[in-house]
Amino acid sequence: MNNLYAVIDKHIKTNNIPFYKKGDIVYGTIKSISNNGVIVNLGNYVDGFVPKTELDDMTVNDLKVGDRIRLFIISGENEYGEYVLSQKRTTPALRWNLLEEAKSSGSPVVVTVTDVNAGGVIVNIDGVNGFVPISQLDPNKSYRVENTGTTMSKEQLAMEIIARLTDLIGSKLMVKVIDVDRKNSKVIFSEKAYLTSHDSAEKMETYNRLNVGDIVEAKVTAVTNYGIFLNYNGVDGLLHVSEISWDKVESVTDYAKVGDIIKVKILAKDDENKRLGFSIKQMHKDPWLDVVTKYKVGNIVKGKIISIEDYGLGLEISEGVTGILHRNEMNIPLSTNLADIYQVGDELEIAIITIAPNERKMGFSVKKIEQYRGKAITKRKSVKSKKKLPSSRKAYTKIDIASALEKAGLNIENK
Repeated sequence: MNNLYAVIDKHIKTNNIPFYKKGDIVYGTIKSISNNGVIVNLGNYVDGFVPKTELDDMTVNDLKVGDRIRLFIISGENEYGEYVLSQKRTTPALRWNLLEEAKSSGSPVVVTVTDVNAGGVIVNIDGVNGFVPISQLDPNKSYRVENTGTTMSKEQLAMEIIARLTDLIGSKLMVKVIDVDRKNSKVIFSEKAYLTSHDSAEKMETYNRLNVGDIVEAKVTAVTNYGIFLNYNGVDGLLHVSEISWDKVESVTDYAKVGDIIKVKILAKDDENKRLGFSIKQMHKDPWLDVVTKYKVGNIVKGKIISIEDYGLGLEISEGVTGILHRNEMNIPLSTNLADIYQVGDELEIAIITIAPNERKMGFSVKKIEQYRGKAITKRKSVKSKKKLPSSRKAYTKIDIASALEKAGLNIENK
């Protein structure tokens, strides 16, 4: 018996006899047509039978011997050694096959929205109905309705969701197949999965194209105490509070709000997480680099009030260069309410009394203005008094004077 099986296997392999299983889609050539159905040849020595009830009603009258038609395997060989086939089941079966392949490969498909309910949208693809749950729709669109302690009943909530989804009827969605149940004719699709994968591909392309030092315009997605989260064409990143300004940042919310588009410089790339580090201040020269050469202790300058505190005034003497005018350096009683006298934006004449460039700090004084101004005047007088006589003037010696007197007839010794 074993020898017989071996001979059969060899015969099948040698003659390329095809073997099919239930559910396969095959092509067959019509050998004969009868009232009961059609006999087709599927390949070497393999025939199949298509019952009349399994023929396509649209084409049954047009069939003729020699035609090549696509067929669905209903079952294996019958008592006559023939496969039982179907023509009318081919298209639906092929559609399910394609859906299963799309699920396995992750390939996107296009579906049409035909109806909606409170749970999502009903869709159709080539005659096969499926479902996209509301949680799998585009997350950037507001289809959900959150019942946050309101008086809305479940029915009202459902009606509100349906009202939001109704606009989708008739529209086409690009989706991914996430579940196929051929037996129960159920398919679940996800628009969210497609968008995520699509965005991931674009994100990778964008990330690889960017370089440290590039200046881009990114959208603010969140504002926190430690910085501003930004998104540039799908790539996320952080503008840390320390990179917002050369000045001290008192409140991040003063610099941006969600939805703003701001210009930033790419400071770093995180290749592992595909994230970016941004900076605003690195796009501008540090104003303190020139402070040591531009300003000296004792200089009298103009300062604009940028803040009013209990201990004194915050002043800016040039863009990005700030300092403190303490209360005890003003010509006012210590108990004075500074806000009653000054306003942000007012200008004051002040004297620079300390400069600490490494700490980015300056100290100002109003009291010492006259003192420093007096020193400056005294210094100028001192410099003036030490000036040498012009080279055109001659310094006369005693001999010169004696000679001149002698010539004039005066005897200096007699005097």
